[in-house]
Amino acid sequence: MSELEKVRQLLGIGFGGSVVTAVEAQKKVLDELKIALGLPQDASPEELLERISIIKAEHEEFSQK
Repeated sequence: MSELEKVRQLLGIGFGGSVVTAVEAQKKVLDELKIALGLPQDASPEELLERISIIKAEHEEFSQK
């Protein structure tokens, strides 16, 4: 049984479907963000936050000049 099927069983098909749709949408956004940042698809949340922090610091440094 897939994780998707487990979620649907645990939450009920109607409610589970909306939860699954929301989770899938978030995953898609995260995947797109990783691509935009030049990270591999299997990058950890920590790697993602680290890259965002680096970009933010670079932006702030540039803005102060």
